[in-house]
Amino acid sequence: MRARLEEVRREEAERNFERRIVDEIVASAELELPPGLVEETLREMVKRRGGGSGEEDGERWRREAETWVRRNLVMEEVARREGVEVEEAEVLAWMTRLGAGPRQADEVRKMLRRKKTIEILKRYAGGEGVEKSGEEDAVSGAHGSRADQPGGEGL
Repeated sequence: MRARLEEVRREEAERNFERRIVDEIVASAELELPPGLVEETLREMVKRRGGGSGEEDGERWRREAETWVRRNLVMEEVARREGVEVEEAEVLAWMTRLGAGPRQADEVRKMLRRKKTIEILKRYAGGEGVEKSGEEDAVSGAHGSRADQPGGEGL
């Protein structure tokens, strides 16, 4: 039981480390968001989560959509510049592992590309994980050198 709790803590620390690296890179990116993409993302979020009501909900959802679009555009650009590729064999192996059907191949491919991109960013940040040099130092180093669904919790 104790070993499992430690494992859960390590996994949570790793996810926080990854999120902070991506946040740092996204914050430093200068880009203009395509309004059509933000609107499309906002519609998808409302459809997935169920519509909110009131102006306050609308503004909150718009900010979330803008954040999601910004994160994905930045991560796609990092992946492109780094030449991140996913082999078909990797996709098939993960589909088997996840019990995913053929219709989910594109989503699995996106997930794997994102995971590979995050691993590259972690190396640039100065470590393979939080245990190497500490979360704060690694995130600070990322700035100088970072849920694939709208409304999801992904990086």
